[in-house]
Amino acid sequence: MKKIIDENCSKLEEYAMQCEAIKKEGNLKRFVKAYTKSNSRNLKELCDLLHKVYRQINSHALYAVYTQVKENPTQCNKLPQISEFYPAPSDDSYQLELPSKVDKPHVDQEGPQLHIKVNDRRNNREELNEYHISINHEKWFYCLKRDKKSGKLCDYATIEPKRMNPCLEPGKFYSFQVRARNAKGLGKWSDSTDIRLNTGVLTKPDQPIIVSEPGTGIVKVKANIPKTYTNHVTKVVCQYHDKENGGKWISESFKIPQNPDAHVYTVTLTECCPYAHHYLRVVFINKFGEGEPSDTVDVAPAVPGAPTEVRRSSNYTSSMIKLRWKPPELGKEFVDQYLIRYKRKKDMDKAKIDFLAIKVGKRKFSARAKNLKSDTNYIFFISAVNANGVSGPEIDIEADT
Repeated sequence: MKKIIDENCSKLEEYAMQCEAIKKEGNLKRFVKAYTKSNSRNLKELCDLLHKVYRQINSHALYAVYTQVKENPTQCNKLPQISEFYPAPSDDSYQLELPSKVDKPHVDQEGPQLHIKVNDRRNNREELNEYHISINHEKWFYCLKRDKKSGKLCDYATIEPKRMNPCLEPGKFYSFQVRARNAKGLGKWSDSTDIRLNTGVLTKPDQPIIVSEPGTGIVKVKANIPKTYTNHVTKVVCQYHDKENGGKWISESFKIPQNPDAHVYTVTLTECCPYAHHYLRVVFINKFGEGEPSDTVDVAPAVPGAPTEVRRSSNYTSSMIKLRWKPPELGKEFVDQYLIRYKRKKDMDKAKIDFLAIKVGKRKFSARAKNLKSDTNYIFFISAVNANGVSGPEIDIEADT
């Protein structure tokens, strides 16, 4: 208590000098006659300063007594009951009041951290015991106290969302409020500062969906971006590697436009071979870096590869040609059947003349074209087929009867 009085002694001396300055302006009658707005402001400022000194001493005294009673309840009857110690004034305005409502806190996001700064312009911090920080209406709660060495009241907090329990999730909205506490009790919560958290890299995406169009030989991937990540994802990276041959992940990156109404994006892979079997996953990227990859999805070939070693058999007649081939090197297990289309060479440019066609099962690697005209050149196109379409490019061969 002696320390508190010593600290305020200089303040009281300063206020006394201000009183002397007002006194020197003249006697009471002259002062009243010369009463101006300037004098009014000076007196009000002086009164306010004296009130602050009183409240500061009273606050520390009450808090000291409260602390002693709390720590030594059996000794409370031994506390001095001397009326000269901090007598209660007749004017209630001089009594210690609850802290005023503080302003909205400042919340800054920097990398994987949040910096919360108390914005208090109404309270005398020397009268306060601590600040409380609330996140989402006290779901998370922090208490800022005085530094043990300096005695100053801490007015900021640094938190890491990932280390909280439960952790704060990127992309979601959170409300931050602050209130003050003094020896008399708690002040009101401030208005909230609402932010959408974008600290740190984004979490694991949903598993992608393969939406390749049948017959196109193009690999398309659909990535679902959660609504809470809207405008936080700047890129979607598709990573894939050959299932049979393994190897390193190959990445294709796609920039995502800022569109708060779009949450599903379909991208077309330009380097991924549509005739091979792949593992594929997606990764979200924001301004802090690359997030955790999704679970992998098994990407069957969009269509099988083309048959290999296509040749004319030595077994042929004037009206029949037999063709042989081997299965595709890529996606052979996804072949449902083989398609052989053919027509006379001289009719190739005639769109009105349709191709003739033969279909054979996936385990058959030869076919006979019958009822052909003798001494005629034919062009044959052999393809592997599945539910997604026809392999490409088609293999063509010229043969005559």
